[in-house]
Amino acid sequence: MVKKLVKLSHFLPKTTRQALLRETLSLPWDLDDGVQFKFVTDKSEFMDAIRILHSAYVEKSYMSPDPLKIRLTPYHLMPSTLMAIAKIDGKVVATMSLVRDNPIGLPMEKIFDLTSLRARGEVLCEFSALAISPEYRGRGGSLLHSFFRFFYRYVKTWCGVDYFVVAVNPAMADLYEAFYLFQSCGSMVPCDSYQFVNGAPAIPLFLPLNNFEAELKEIYFKKSLRKNLFRFLQSSYANSDVYPSHEYFQIKSTILTPDFVQALRTEIPDIETRFTPRESLRIAQSLGSNSFSEIGNRRLKQTLRIQMNTSTRVCLEGATEGALVKVCDISLDGIKLFVGSKQKIQKGFQLIRVRLGPNIFCQVKLEAVWDSDQGYTGVRLLETDQEWKRFFHKLEAIAG
Repeated sequence: MVKKLVKLSHFLPKTTRQALLRETLSLPWDLDDGVQFKFVTDKSEFMDAIRILHSAYVEKSYMSPDPLKIRLTPYHLMPSTLMAIAKIDGKVVATMSLVRDNPIGLPMEKIFDLTSLRARGEVLCEFSALAISPEYRGRGGSLLHSFFRFFYRYVKTWCGVDYFVVAVNPAMADLYEAFYLFQSCGSMVPCDSYQFVNGAPAIPLFLPLNNFEAELKEIYFKKSLRKNLFRFLQSSYANSDVYPSHEYFQIKSTILTPDFVQALRTEIPDIETRFTPRESLRIAQSLGSNSFSEIGNRRLKQTLRIQMNTSTRVCLEGATEGALVKVCDISLDGIKLFVGSKQKIQKGFQLIRVRLGPNIFCQVKLEAVWDSDQGYTGVRLLETDQEWKRFFHKLEAIAG
């Protein structure tokens, strides 16, 4: 019904068309007890997910058949990718990934330029690799809405993302814009041949999250429960949504470790040859090795750096009060901040408060040591409190 409405309503104004599409919403408030949404936590779930992805993509001609009947992209092996699955009665039936900024870039950056967003210091995540087992595709809408809720609730609390982005087939663009309030970008021309999906067409869409809930509430608040996406995203399903336990803000996947990638070799013997030399090197470096062949065998000694997207207040040159700036990543003795290309931190020492988790704060004394034309500033930590030290001690233990 929804696909037919999309085709029939193209002659209508966009706002009218989207309002009609929202009336077709039927949100899955009554999921069966056996349905579960979770992040991939072991090799078996990972392999099931990339097999389902292969089946769906081959059927849609988004890829050529693979000898191992899997679709494995370099993003699947980047620790910054969050790979989720839906399970019904213990069986993996669907998968979707959220790809965060990483050294390879986002998948859609192969054809679309995101420089303007990055210049503002925005943190981006791309929805990617949605696939559903053939026998469950009749429930595709329910699974997509549930995946969106699963990712949104997690990202909102733990990852500090500024924008969701997605490259979708033109046939799906109206749905993403109508239901989830994604927006098109007038300066970006749709791509007629996106090689990441075997030459299928693609349209870039963006969802700024800073005011997302307010806009969602305005549109959906008075709608019935079955059509109310605002209330659906606020809801919590203790049985169906299974989140990992965290104390601190968490950007990276906990499963993508050197040992995990090493274990995949038994299932995917040609794993290293599936990527370009640049992709292999970036994967290896993100996992603490010099080359892909060394992953799991030899690790570099490197300073632990943690990606974050939280905020703090610092004194800027010429300002009379503290300004809110972004904390981009941190190490035991330094922080990388985004302050904007036309601003600089005041010289000398400052005492600031940094949020490390939903309810965890620490206090550090710092001084600026470098800045870049792109608006980033590096600061050296001169003094840290016990909470900061405890935070790093715990993360270093996890990193091994």
